[in-house]
Amino acid sequence: MSLRELVRQLNAVKSARPIHRYSTLHMRIDSNPMLVAFVRMAGESRPWAIAYGRLKDETPIILSVPDGRNRIAVSEMCEEFAGDFLEYFRVSGYTWSPITKENLGTGEIPQIWVPSSRHVEMFHHLQYAYWRVRKGDDRTQPLTVFARLSGWIFRESTRLGQQSIVDVAQLFRNSFVFPADSTSLGHLGTCIEWFSEHEDLRSARYAVREATLLRDSPTLDPEIDSKVLSPLLLSRAKLVSEDKDTKSIDKKIAAHLAPEVERRWELMRSAHQIFSNDTREINPGVVDLTQATLESFYSQFQRIEENMQDPDLGPAYTQHPETDFHGSAAASNYFVMTAADTAYIAKLVHADEELQAEAIASGKAFFAEVIKVENLGSGRVTTPIWTMRIQIAERLRIREGERYSPLMGPGHGIQVRSLEIIDSENLEVVAEWVERKTVPLDYPINSKPVEIDWVGHRVMFVPKDGSEFDKSKSRAVWNAANGPGSWLTHGSAPVGVEPSVVDDITQLAGEN
Repeated sequence: MSLRELVRQLNAVKSARPIHRYSTLHMRIDSNPMLVAFVRMAGESRPWAIAYGRLKDETPIILSVPDGRNRIAVSEMCEEFAGDFLEYFRVSGYTWSPITKENLGTGEIPQIWVPSSRHVEMFHHLQYAYWRVRKGDDRTQPLTVFARLSGWIFRESTRLGQQSIVDVAQLFRNSFVFPADSTSLGHLGTCIEWFSEHEDLRSARYAVREATLLRDSPTLDPEIDSKVLSPLLLSRAKLVSEDKDTKSIDKKIAAHLAPEVERRWELMRSAHQIFSNDTREINPGVVDLTQATLESFYSQFQRIEENMQDPDLGPAYTQHPETDFHGSAAASNYFVMTAADTAYIAKLVHADEELQAEAIASGKAFFAEVIKVENLGSGRVTTPIWTMRIQIAERLRIREGERYSPLMGPGHGIQVRSLEIIDSENLEVVAEWVERKTVPLDYPINSKPVEIDWVGHRVMFVPKDGSEFDKSKSRAVWNAANGPGSWLTHGSAPVGVEPSVVDDITQLAGEN
């Protein structure tokens, strides 16, 4: 735990309630997202019951099966859910207004909320369950398309800055500092209870412990599972073996499952209300992060679905739920994730004072006093060079060749040319302006980088968004079939890996 985090934690304890972690919110709060919650039988990975619906719906749609071990019944339930889910995500072939390459500029991306990380993992389980397609089979069936979309959702949830899948418990942890240990905050009910009115910290902690007893994970409470539902399942199995009607006992099972999955759904409604009442603004950088999510959805999923529906558009590649059996896909996805990491802080830091303070404390940003301004360009070429003095900090990470942007000027950029230690407390930095060299900065003074007015001013520099470079490498990987390392990135899948299933190489070659 860093010193800043420790101070925040102590302030939260003093207040006996959650306090803001940052000055702005870093997640888009959709006014009417789709809320999804799952319940599963102990020992099973597929859902036993599903509750889903838009935020403004009074009650969710609840689907369940009498026996979660009956795979045919579960697949029929999931297919019913899939129809509404694919329509909400505007998947090509399942809506009149699909997300296309032409309307990517709208900045509108469907957003789903789930109670906790365990519910996010359920999408991975659903991909596992229904992604397999034998050669010659129709790959555009609703359940199969839903499985591929579930795979994208699970992968996208790990990309820093994504705005489409909201793990609500994690959103609370990222947005607030609680007077509690981080382990308990994985429970959504715990997070919400901290916002209720309590007399003091002791009474608050007692109420929070009570809230923890009501599970929010997909797995049912063992008490309900063993003492309520297990006897019903045994009775149902006996009726089935005797070839008797099970409708009455099926209704009893559904009646016990419905309140469990609906309670998880209602928790998310309460959470949304808390964030809707938050006084902080959404960080302006979230607009760019939302656009990046929209582009990810199209390039990683929707474009592939278009290709499957129209083979003339080219081969369609879908990822295996376990790993990337195709080296190019693995290398490309690595650079996609790296680009997201690079862009996240750079997009948000300019409008968030707390994030700026964190960047300074971690050494990713720095204050510099301008002591000299030169123009080393010739003729019409302008090449502003700044010599700056920086106070040496414990965690200063500045290096030659790195690029930074001035605070409130994300479009501008400098590149560090040299570093020299002046004394035990100061460092001299020579930097060249490499982006928007002739455009005035608005902060802290309105002046061009080449003008002498900057001498004597202190300027804060923050990490530069270099994600486009990583994105270009992600695209270049696919075109490196004859370059160095092509044996690794363009090799064939290992022999014996599910030969009857459509594999990655076959997909890319268009032989399916």
